[in-house]
Amino acid sequence: MEGEEDGYFVRSEDGYTPKEILRTTAAAVLWKATAKPSTPPPLSQPEKPVQILTVDADKLECVYELTEEYKLAKRCRHEHLVGVHVSFRSKTDNRLWIVMPSVSRVSLRAMIASSPSALPEAGVGTLLRQTLEGLDCVHALGDRPHGNVCAGCVYMADGDFAAAKLGFRELMCERTTKRAAECWVAPELARDPKTVHGKAADVWMFGLFALELVYGGDIPVSTHKNVKAFLRDNLNVRTLSSSSSRPSFSWKLFGRFKKTKTKTKIVAISDLLGEVIRMCLREDPSKRPTTKQLLEHEYFKTTLSSSNKMKKALADQLKKACTL
Repeated sequence: MEGEEDGYFVRSEDGYTPKEILRTTAAAVLWKATAKPSTPPPLSQPEKPVQILTVDADKLECVYELTEEYKLAKRCRHEHLVGVHVSFRSKTDNRLWIVMPSVSRVSLRAMIASSPSALPEAGVGTLLRQTLEGLDCVHALGDRPHGNVCAGCVYMADGDFAAAKLGFRELMCERTTKRAAECWVAPELARDPKTVHGKAADVWMFGLFALELVYGGDIPVSTHKNVKAFLRDNLNVRTLSSSSSRPSFSWKLFGRFKKTKTKTKIVAISDLLGEVIRMCLREDPSKRPTTKQLLEHEYFKTTLSSSNKMKKALADQLKKACTL
């Protein structure tokens, strides 16, 4: 994505029009903007929507994290990742400009928390698969995990059909002072703080991300002990049948909870989705599946058949949540 593309994304602030501030930190500002076409009239094209992160490197406390995220985003070319078009230094104030594709102004976490109704499981499966495809692209590069697989780092692409894009926290200016629940740190990292966050830890977070989508926001666990009890209390494994090599899973209490003014609605999820979540939340990192193995799971193969009608309905639901 680096460099000019179809007559856009030049390395100069003159090629862009900042429109609105989306988020700020002490050292950075994320802008909603447009990229001007570099081709002269009459071949000139309309301006293209983008997001621009402008960074004051002198005030940046996490130079290493931003640099590493930028390198990774620049290498990642995938429809379900928020990549980077181009970067350059401003001639006026020497701030670093990083130009990225335009995505939803708020994260998927904010969208589902604001949605008046629970996401249908077909929608949950679609968003999970799309995010997993983006994560698999990151893992395929071989040398670095993502590190922040959660609904707070997933955004929706502009368009009529639901399309999730996994972003990078520093590049999306998503700094938070709120401490994450203990369970978001994979067990192997909690046991030994010197352990490096690896790809298996990303898969653990992906399992919790699935719970975020199922529950419409806050997940029903906060500690590793809670996770273990949650899986134990909500999952029964029936005996193997002679015709199947896979255990049959029966979910008792596990369901999707969406509070209304009068009651809490409970909607059960499929056995296959329950199996995916349980696989991702295995305490032993060596027993968790890789992203490639997850994509081969029967659950994600069934989500390939998601219709455009469903994707449009899901996109409409999430867009409506942004306006509430």
